[in-house]
Amino acid sequence: MILEASGSIDAARKITDLNRTADLLIVADYKIIVNYLFPRNLSDWYIIFARNEIVIAYTNKSAYSDEVNQDNWFYILNRSDVSFCYSDPNRDPCGYRTLLVWKLADKYYNENIYMIP
Repeated sequence: MILEASGSIDAARKITDLNRTADLLIVADYKIIVNYLFPRNLSDWYIIFARNEIVIAYTNKSAYSDEVNQDNWFYILNRSDVSFCYSDPNRDPCGYRTLLVWKLADKYYNENIYMIP
């Protein structure tokens, strides 16, 4: 068995663009299979077997870990001495979903918090 990790879009493109074969392709968004593999007849089915949530992860050593909460996280992330990261939205579904969550948070908190570092 050979396992190969990468972002979901990169994994699909190994099959579509590089003509690699795989017995199993596991991606974070089933639409990648529909959009990349279905049109080229490289797959005609998928199974949704798990789901996840977008979270903000930090440790007790993170800046302002003693202050951050559900009502102020976006203020803390916008502080000049705080750094954060998320995956590339063009290569990983979690990346574009992170941006979507921030846009939804704009509306929920009635704040302009859409952040692109």
